[in-house]
Amino acid sequence: MDELAKAVQKKYIEDLMSKYPIHRFIILLIFMLSLYIYNVANNARLVDGVGEIKVSFIFDFKNGLLSSVTIQQLFMCLILTYLTRWLYGCLSEYVFKLLSKSTDFDEYTKKIIENVDKAKSNDNLINYYVSRDVSQELEKSRTYIKSTHASGEMLFSIVIALSLGGVNIQITDFLLITAVFCCVIFIQWRNFTYYISNFIPYYLTEKTLLGSTAKFGDI
Repeated sequence: MDELAKAVQKKYIEDLMSKYPIHRFIILLIFMLSLYIYNVANNARLVDGVGEIKVSFIFDFKNGLLSSVTIQQLFMCLILTYLTRWLYGCLSEYVFKLLSKSTDFDEYTKKIIENVDKAKSNDNLINYYVSRDVSQELEKSRTYIKSTHASGEMLFSIVIALSLGGVNIQITDFLLITAVFCCVIFIQWRNFTYYISNFIPYYLTEKTLLGSTAKFGDI
């Protein structure tokens, strides 16, 4: 019975982590901490409040942060986490479309597909096994893009958390918000350049070898 309970628990955790990645738990924690500082600790500035929080307080489940947050505040943090995800997604899509207009990437992808078509074998089985090797490199690129976007989303949550200070935001807070937001934009640009140089060639190669269609912007 204990083994069954452990197996169910493991499966539940795996399903939860697949649908709710670890970086979103960190974002949720960031918002919980910020609401605690603004409402419970009565500190008008997040930067000052964070400086007074001890690490042990965050991980103390009995008398620490989690015990101090109300159900209402937790619900607000969940909404802010979802809002961060949505806004970051909109920002990423906008920046990607904006950067895509800088060059004719349709012509770029067309040339890659033509080159693969010329080089691939007439034997579909050979093409299949070659595509498996390409898929491994493709998965590494996809993992890199997802991990850097996760970092960008966490940074974006800090921008929102700092902005919750409202009228109490000082010039140093504004400069910090600007600096963090610039880091978020840099991540968008870095991911775009990585997508062009490391992802799209492997992606188009894999799809062409398997006889599938592909276009710029797929991931």
